[in-house]
Amino acid sequence: MPHPDLPPPRAAYSILDAPPLADDEEIQLDTIPIVIGSAMIYGRETDREPRIEIEGYEEFGLDETIRTVREAVGDAVGPEPTATETIGEMGSIDLRMGVRWYLARAVEPELRRDLLRQHFVR
Repeated sequence: MPHPDLPPPRAAYSILDAPPLADDEEIQLDTIPIVIGSAMIYGRETDREPRIEIEGYEEFGLDETIRTVREAVGDAVGPEPTATETIGEMGSIDLRMGVRWYLARAVEPELRRDLLRQHFVR
């Protein structure tokens, strides 16, 4: 997560477990892409080289998130992370109770409520 006293990232991306839904595609619980991580791209700073920071959860595809970012940026990054940091830990139940959907378009409140109800009743 960006630090409030440091320059913001130049770009930030959500990493999804599936392609985003098309604008004309019906929204169904089983087809909604899930955000499995994020990547933030920072430019050169006075005392730091340009970098990419990746955030994710071990249980929900951190390795896949890293692999996806590596495929996207190619040789722009080294073979291994230069640093890793565990910011915090959440239990499985906390993670599973969260909703990490990626919906790129507006969703009617009634449909959103119905999807949430389906999600939590599973």
